[in-house]
Amino acid sequence: MNDMYYRRYLPEEAVRVILKDYAWLIKYVKMTPELDFQITFNYDKIGAENNKTIPDKNKGTSRFSLYRGTSRILSFEFSNKCRLRIDAADSYMQNCSPADDFFSPEGLQKNPISNMDAYLKRINSRIDKYGRYYINKDGRVEGFFQNLLNRRYTLTPKPEDDFIIFDREFEFGFSRKDQEKKWNYEASKLIDKLRGEAKRDGVVFNSTYMEKNGFDEIDGIGINKNGDLIILEVKHPRNQEGIAYGPMQVRYYIEQLRKAIRDPYFNREFFESIMRIVEQKQRMGILSLPQNWVMPKKLSDKIIPYLIVGSMDDVPVLSTPMKKRFIGVKEHFDDKTCPLQVKVCASASKFDGTLMDYTIQ
Repeated sequence: MNDMYYRRYLPEEAVRVILKDYAWLIKYVKMTPELDFQITFNYDKIGAENNKTIPDKNKGTSRFSLYRGTSRILSFEFSNKCRLRIDAADSYMQNCSPADDFFSPEGLQKNPISNMDAYLKRINSRIDKYGRYYINKDGRVEGFFQNLLNRRYTLTPKPEDDFIIFDREFEFGFSRKDQEKKWNYEASKLIDKLRGEAKRDGVVFNSTYMEKNGFDEIDGIGINKNGDLIILEVKHPRNQEGIAYGPMQVRYYIEQLRKAIRDPYFNREFFESIMRIVEQKQRMGILSLPQNWVMPKKLSDKIIPYLIVGSMDDVPVLSTPMKKRFIGVKEHFDDKTCPLQVKVCASASKFDGTLMDYTIQ
């Protein structure tokens, strides 16, 4: 278990730098509905696209990032010696910079608000290139709903809320590149087993899901006052395939988390990391607890999975074959001890990410 870790918090020196020199940016993001925060830590993770490990120079780095939907538009990267470098996804640096030195610690502080406004304006003007991350020519995409949901349960809690989101695009890290596959072996085998049973009962799996037995990051992860973990998997309301096979993906995540919280050593380490993340984000002003809300003393053994399929403004309507697949997939992949709950956000047009129960039509 020592090869796995979860450390999505910043070194204290990095927090000091951000709060001293860039507190204005936190305020800016909180006032801009299309933006959100993420904190990550790199040790030696296998690259998702090219299967290469992170270069030595980036090992041990922590990132405080601004996201627009599912794209990273600005990052504060701190080395293991807390040297600061500012960057973004390459395309933004090449095509959208409002000033020659914008992506530098000094340049970012020059005319900060007007430069940030100009930067976002350039990004928004390239809907052909960047619309797929937030809003494209056809309207809101999945990244819009991820931002909406995450902001609602981190920045704008309500007294009646029963959970908070403490991380987005959640995943465990591995210090050795061969350990991730070993860690997920049981979860993958279970997916194969349940799919075989579903196919024998007539459930149809298309080419994407015919042999797939592993999935990447969890869109969002939360915790409630009882210490239950909340899985939040977001699907665009027009993504009929993603919705239909969503219960299969969520079951994989349940098995990943269940294995972690049932390990006595890692359970303690995992919970301590969650508590440190929450405390640090509160101190930075990027997470607020609901009124009179108290963090739990430990993790329970319960997991609550949510499949979020849009908002009440644009609810999904599945075709008859896809609805049949959703019912069949849910029947076979649902965990009876933590059944899947389907949700929608209250209103995308009003930027209200409050979750509401929904029945697939």
